[in-house]
This record gives sequence, C-alpha cells and structure tokens, in this order.
Amino acid sequence: MAWEDEGEGYDVGQDRDDLTLSGQHPKHWGATKPAAFIAQAVAANPNVIVLLAVGSAIVMEDWYASPKAIVQTFYPGQEGGNAAAALLFGEQNFSGKLPFTVAKSPDDYPLFQNKTAGDATVDYFHGYRKLEHDGKTPRFWFGFGLSYTKFTYGDVKVLCSAGIGADGALNVEVPVTNAGMLAGDEIVQLYIGYPMTQARRPAKELKAFARVKLAPGEMKSVQFSIPARDMAYWSDNGWVIEKGTHTVLVGPSADPMTLKSATFSIN
Repeated sequence: MAWEDEGEGYDVGQDRDDLTLSGQHPKHWGATKPAAFIAQAVAANPNVIVLLAVGSAIVMEDWYASPKAIVQTFYPGQEGGNAAAALLFGEQNFSGKLPFTVAKSPDDYPLFQNKTAGDATVDYFHGYRKLEHDGKTPRFWFGFGLSYTKFTYGDVKVLCSAGIGADGALNVEVPVTNAGMLAGDEIVQLYIGYPMTQARRPAKELKAFARVKLAPGEMKSVQFSIPARDMAYWSDNGWVIEKGTHTVLVGPSADPMTLKSATFSIN
C-alpha cells in the first residue's frame, strides 16, 4: 500500500475502504489490481512469494492459495528489502507472529468510521475475541506465524494444583521442542478462558507470551506467572476477580486447534 491507500492523514490516506486487493484499493495500481497481478505472476511462474507492505489485515480469499508463501512485512523501513532478502534466502529464520486476526470476509470485522454515517462503535468483543464469539473461523488467527523449523508443545502443567487466591498468581510451565532441522525462535502464547463464567466474557484472552530460542532437537520448559488480578473483569461495581474453575491455554497462536490446555481454580 502507498500513502494514497492508508495512513494517518485527514485529507488523504485514511482507512482503506476495501480490505481486499481486488477492489478500488490500492488506488495507485490503476485498472490492474494486485489480486489480478498475483494471478498473472503465478500463471507465469508457480514459485511466487507475495510480500505485503501494509499496516493492517488483508482479506485474501480470492488469491491466498495461489502463491507459494505470503509474508506480512508491515512498514519495514529503508532496510526492509535487505531484511526480507535475508529471510527469504534462509540467512535468518522467520519468527514473527500476527498482531491481529486475518478474517475470511470483510463482513467478519466491525464497521469502521468510513463505512458508517456517524461515529464508529467498537464492541467489547474485538479481534480474535469477536470472531470466536461469533463462531467464525478466520484465515489466519491472531498470533499465527510460520518458521523454517517446526515446534511442538507438550502438556501444560499447573504448578499450583490447590488453586490460587485473589492475591496470588497462576504459575504454569509447558515444554516446547524444536522438532525441525534448523535453529529458530518460537513465541509461546498463554491465554486464559472462563468456561464457568457468569459474566459476559470472551472465550479466551491473551495474558502473556515469551520468546524462546531453540536449537534443532532442543527442548526447554517455558514458565509463566499470571497474577489473579490480571484475570479480573470490569463490572458496575469495579474490578471483579471471578472465583471458580478457569482454563489456561498455551500454544503458538489463538487457534483453538493448536492450544494445549489445563484447568485451575481461583479460590
């Protein structure tokens, strides 16, 4: 994307009106939009990698399956080309994770200001929490990211089996192994779920993450400590730490299919 398409200006370059690459954006591409260009490139050479220089999610259902890979570069700056080349040629290993969810349809996102008559309203459920609440499966979950190696997760172990108090902390550990042939960094993510909640809460919330560097075949136990107060929700009476049984989920992304889970209680 260029300044004509998205940015922080009031007169030009505001929010995109189209989240795909086949509509009116990017404006500076003229009649042949990126989705059509990608199709032409893949038809000429199937070994195509698409680099997205954008600041937010792109809905890519009409073309994502065609290229060999897709790399979200965001706005990498003047050295971005060198950084991308080092990654694509294997001099460095990928370890980035998506800080948002890539939906399958623009309709899966809330309406923003340039699509509404008045002010935009952001509901309590937003991002991966909204899609999970709505029962929608995204193209790429929050926290998703690939590597040239493969990481496997063992079972989550809760280190405070008797439960924790409102002033205590949840301590857990999970073994993470580099099951591939190259060294790499994994971003281990911890979510908390509230299956027994009596309040309006998301299915799960990200509460912590940690970067772990692993050589081929190496395993490390990654530990987390989450204060009970970080699991509170806001009510008319202030912050509430909900007692009862909750779920801790650990894995490489918010995708429920990738997460290892265990239960714990707040007494």
